[in-house]
Amino acid sequence: MGEINWGRVGPRWADTLILVSTFDRGATLCDIIGGCDYMNHAILTYEELSGGLARLLAAKYMIERDGTFRPSAKGRRAQLVDGRPHMRKLARAAEAVLGRDPHPTPGSAITRAEYKDAVKQYRETF
Repeated sequence: MGEINWGRVGPRWADTLILVSTFDRGATLCDIIGGCDYMNHAILTYEELSGGLARLLAAKYMIERDGTFRPSAKGRRAQLVDGRPHMRKLARAAEAVLGRDPHPTPGSAITRAEYKDAVKQYRETF
């Protein structure tokens, strides 16, 4: 797939990272933080992660059950081109849906304590 220029993806780059890091199997907060760190070489801030999850859940791109986040059918369709994962298509889809409103965050999807625990758990994997 090659490197993604996140500056060209648009203002919803963090949402795109979050959605792609869950792919089909679903992901815990720790998994999402690790996936985003792998792709972007940085740990998302609380605001990026919580806001991104809130936007993705509100837009019905993701579902959450028992602490595991996974893409909905709509989210899975946005991740694929010809049946394969496609980062650029996902970035365009997230931008198109989530970029319509500059501040569409419906609140927080996680607490600061949950975020801190997930970051701590992720850092302990090294």
